[in-house]
Amino acid sequence: MASTTTSITLPNGKKYDQPTGLFINNEYVAASGDEFTVTNPVTEEEVIKLKGASEEDVDKAVQAARKAFEGEWSELAAVDRGAFLYKLADLIDRDRELIAAIDAFDNGKPFSACLAGDLDESYNVFRYYAGAADKISGKTIETSPAKLAYVLQEPLGVCGQIIPWNFPFMMLAWKVAPALACGNTVILKPAEQTPLSALYFGNLVKEAGLPAGVVNVLPGLGPQTGKAIAGHMDIDKVAFTGSTNTGRAIMKDAANNLKNITLECGGKSPSIVFADAELEQAVKWCHFGIMDNKGEVCTSTSRIYVHEDIYEKFLEKFVAVTKENDKLGAPFEEATVQGPQVSKTQFDRVISYIEEGRKSGARLLYGGSKYGDKGYYLQPTVFADTTEDMKIMKEEIFGPVVSIAKFSTDEEAIAKANDTSYGLAAALFTEKISRAHKVARKLQAGMVWINSSGDSHFGIPFGGYKSSGIGRELGQYALDAYTQSKAIHVNLGFELAGHEIAYQHIPFLQQQQQQHTIATVTMTVTDPVSPDAIRAMFASALSSMYRREVPQYGTLLKLVSDINHQKHQPIEPRIEVERHGAIRLGTPEELAMMRRLFAVMGMHPVGYYDLTVANLPVHATCFRPLTQEALAYNPFRVFTSLLRLELIEDETLRTQAADILRKRNIFTDRCVELIEMFESQKSFSTEVSKEFIKEALETFRWHKTSTVDMKTYKALREAHPLIADVVCFKGPHINHLTPRVLDIETAQVEMLRYGLQAKDAIEGPPPRLCPILLRQTSFLALDEAIAFSEGEETGGSHKARFGEIEQRGMALTPKGRRLYDDLINEWRGSVVELTSDAKSGSKEQILAEVFQKFPDDLETIRRENLAYFTYSPTPKLSKDSDVSIDSLVSSGAVKAEPITYEDFLPVSAAGIFHSNLGEDGGLSHVAEADQEFFEKSLGCQVKREFELYSEMQEVSIRGCLET
Repeated sequence: MASTTTSITLPNGKKYDQPTGLFINNEYVAASGDEFTVTNPVTEEEVIKLKGASEEDVDKAVQAARKAFEGEWSELAAVDRGAFLYKLADLIDRDRELIAAIDAFDNGKPFSACLAGDLDESYNVFRYYAGAADKISGKTIETSPAKLAYVLQEPLGVCGQIIPWNFPFMMLAWKVAPALACGNTVILKPAEQTPLSALYFGNLVKEAGLPAGVVNVLPGLGPQTGKAIAGHMDIDKVAFTGSTNTGRAIMKDAANNLKNITLECGGKSPSIVFADAELEQAVKWCHFGIMDNKGEVCTSTSRIYVHEDIYEKFLEKFVAVTKENDKLGAPFEEATVQGPQVSKTQFDRVISYIEEGRKSGARLLYGGSKYGDKGYYLQPTVFADTTEDMKIMKEEIFGPVVSIAKFSTDEEAIAKANDTSYGLAAALFTEKISRAHKVARKLQAGMVWINSSGDSHFGIPFGGYKSSGIGRELGQYALDAYTQSKAIHVNLGFELAGHEIAYQHIPFLQQQQQQHTIATVTMTVTDPVSPDAIRAMFASALSSMYRREVPQYGTLLKLVSDINHQKHQPIEPRIEVERHGAIRLGTPEELAMMRRLFAVMGMHPVGYYDLTVANLPVHATCFRPLTQEALAYNPFRVFTSLLRLELIEDETLRTQAADILRKRNIFTDRCVELIEMFESQKSFSTEVSKEFIKEALETFRWHKTSTVDMKTYKALREAHPLIADVVCFKGPHINHLTPRVLDIETAQVEMLRYGLQAKDAIEGPPPRLCPILLRQTSFLALDEAIAFSEGEETGGSHKARFGEIEQRGMALTPKGRRLYDDLINEWRGSVVELTSDAKSGSKEQILAEVFQKFPDDLETIRRENLAYFTYSPTPKLSKDSDVSIDSLVSSGAVKAEPITYEDFLPVSAAGIFHSNLGEDGGLSHVAEADQEFFEKSLGCQVKREFELYSEMQEVSIRGCLET
C-alpha cells in the first residue's frame, strides 16, 4: 500500500509530515480518484501530486459518517461534544504557527496575515461553538390546557462541506465547528488548490479523540469529488462556499434528494463614500476592503462610488494609499503586504479583466501589470471613471482590482450599488447618522458596514442576498443552519367521542361556551425564501426528475452546454439554467390551481395562445417571471394548455372524457395546503419550501398506467392524440424541458452526432445576424408503452415525450410583429405553390429570401420601431445632453440593447406538437378562440406580452432622460 504521508520543508525552515491520503474513519487511506497537482504560487513549481476522492471513496466516507452519526456521536451529551471542540481549539492553538505556515505556503498569502488573522479566527470559532453546543434548545408553545406542544432542534445528519481556497483553514473552522456542535458528522472537501492544512487537520481530529467517522476530509477535483458529495443521496446537507456558477451546480445536484443547503457564493460588493465622510479613514477602509488578501475575498468591495464633490480628492488619496501598501513579496518576508494570486488560472482570469477594463475606456490610475518574473504576482490595480455597463463593474474578478465611479445624489448611489445580480456585502461612509441607517436599509446586501469594510466577526451572521447565496454562516444563525425543527404534540386528555375533527383547541372553546372568535393569524416566517429562489429550486428538481424519466434529456443538455461554451464566452448566467416546460391540463379547476401553484414560484400567466388554428384542441398561456430581475435570477417558464372538450364532436365520448377528468385530482392534498399557506403567509421557510417542491413535483411526474381501459383510450385517441394524452392519465406530466442554445444551426447538425433524431427543419424565422423571436427544433425522446388495468399495452404508441432546443432573439413591437406575420404568410403562399419534390430543399431558401424584407441590423430595427430595446447611460451622458433618445443613442451618450423575447409563437408550438405527436389526428372543423372562457377558468386576466416589453423599454428611457 502506498504511503499516505510525505515530508515537506516549508520556506521558513519548518519541516513536517504532510498527510496525502483521504481522511476517513480517523485513518488516512489511499484515494482512487483523479490526480491533481498542488502548486506553489510563489515559484510556480509543483509542491505535491495528490489523488482525489472518487465517487466510491465518497460513498465510503458517507457510510463512515452515517455510522458515527447514528452511533457513538449521537449518544454523546451536548456538553461532551463541546468538550471535543474545546480540545480541537487547543490543538489548533498549539499548532497555529505550523498551520499558518502551511496555508501561507499553499495559498501565497503573507504568513503574518495567516497567523494573526486566519488562525486566531479559527481558534475563536471552535471555542465559540464549543460553548454553544449545550445551549442549543427548543421551545414549548402554548396551545390549550388539553395539549402540550414543544419543539426540538435536532441535528441534520451527514453534512457535506465544500470550502474555497482563499482562506483554507479559516473556512474549515467556519464549516466544521458549528456542524459538530449541533451533533452532525462531516465530510469536508477542501479546494484542490489548497488542500494541505485541511488534510493536516485530520491529525488533530484523531489526537482530540473524536469518534471515528465524525470528521472526514476528502481532497479532490470539483467535477468528481465535489459533484459526488453534492449529489450523494445519503448526505443530508451541503454547505458550499465559492463562485455563484458552482453554487448553482451544487444546488442542482443537491436537489436530487432535496438536501438542506447553505450557499455562500460570489459578490460584487459596493462601497459608497458620501461627501461628508471622514475622508482619510474612508480611503483606508476602502483600500482594505478591496486589497485585503490580494482581492481574493468574496466580500471585497470592488466597486467604489464617490460623491462628485470629493471624487478627485478621493482618487488622489486612494492612489497614495495603494502605492504605500504596494509591497508584493513572498509570504514569509516580513515586509510583504500582498502575495501572489493563488494559481495561474486565477492570475490569467484577473489579467483578462484588467485588459477588459483598458479596452472599455476606464481610466487606469495605478497598476495593471504582472509583477516580477516568477510567481503569480499582480500589481494592485485602480480604475476610475468606470460605468455600469463595463464588465469590470458587473462581474466578480476576485483579485486586487478596484473600479471607482462618481455619483451625485443619495438615490443614484443606492441605485448603482444595487444594480447587480449579487448581494453579499456593502459599505458606506458618512458622518450623518440618519443617512447611514436609511441607506443601510436600502442596500440589497446580507451585510452592510458603516464607516468600515470587511471587518466580520464570528458571532455575527455572514451571507448574502440574490445570487450571493442561500442561508447564513457564523453566530447563532449557523446553528440554525445545521439543525432541523421537530414539533412534538402531547395529548393531555382530550378524548374523541366519534369522528369529529381533532382540533386541540375545541375543549377549551367548549369550556368558554365558544364565546371567542377564532382568528386567522399570519405568522412571520423567520427565514423566508423568495419566490425566485423557490422557482430556481423547483426547476432544478424538475430537471433532475425528468432526466431520470427520459434518458436522452441528459444527452440533450450536454449537447447544448457543449455548443454554448464552445462558441460563446462568457455565458450569461441565466442561460446555464434556462428551461421551459409544457403541460396540458384537462379542466378549468386544474388550470386555476396551477395558476396558484406557479404564483408561489413568482410565475404569472402571460399571453393567450389559440392552437385550434393548427388543428390542436387546446388554448394556452405561459407561466413565467415578469421582471428583468426575476428573469435574470431564473427564467423558468411553463407553456400551459387547457383542453377544449367542446371540440370533441362525439357527444357520448365528450361526456365520458369530462367524467374521467372530473374524478381525478392532479395535486396532492398537502400541495394544496401549502399553496393556501403561502397565500396566507406570503412566504415559505427553507424547510417548507423543500416540502412544497417535493409535493409539487408529483403533479408533473410521468404515470405509465392509464386510468382508462384500452378501448376508451383508443376512442379518445381517434378523436385526437392530444385528447387521449390529457384525459387518460393520473396527471398532466411534463412532456418536455427545453434548454436554450446560442447557435441552433450547429445544434441541428450536431444532434445526429449525439444520437438524437432531429426533425428536418427549425421552426420559426430564418437564421439572421440579429435574431428575432423564437426558433425551435425537436426530436422524439421516448416512445412509451402504456399499461392498462387489463395488463395490456399499446405497443409503444404514446409519443408525448420529446426533446426540444430553442434559440431566443429580440422581442418585436406590434409593428415588427405585423411585418413578421406578413412575411410568414407570404412564405406559406410561396411554399404552397411548390411541388412536393421541390418543397424539402426550397422551403428554407424561400423563407430566407422572404425575410430579406425584415431589416437585419440593430440600429435600423430600433429606428423603425420593430423591436423593443432597453437603454442605459454611458459616460458621455451629461445634464446638457439632447433630450431625444435617438440623438442620445447616435451621440453615444446612451447605449441601446435589444430585449430578449421571453414568450412563445403559437404556430411554432403547434409545429412542435404535430411533429412529435404525429399527423394522425386533427379537428374536423374550425373553432374560434375563446380567451374570455380561458381567463375565467384561470381566475385572472393574462398579462399582455407587448405591455410588459413596452414597460421595460419605457422605464429604461425614463431612467436615461432623468439622469
